[in-house]
Amino acid sequence: MIVVDGLMMDNFVSELDKQKDVDTILICGTNFSRWWKEDSLIVSNINSHKSLDFTIKALLS
Repeated sequence: MIVVDGLMMDNFVSELDKQKDVDTILICGTNFSRWWKEDSLIVSNINSHKSLDFTIKALLS
């Protein structure tokens, strides 16, 4: 699961378009109401498209 701030959603979708070998991605807002194990989460402070690019590469590589 990848949680992205709404302001960065446009850049996020643009980066996902480059990932042709990814079958499924779940995108949630920050108000996601389900509990998730901390060892399954990656928390990233996304302040720019470079941060977003780094996060996506780390998750998908």
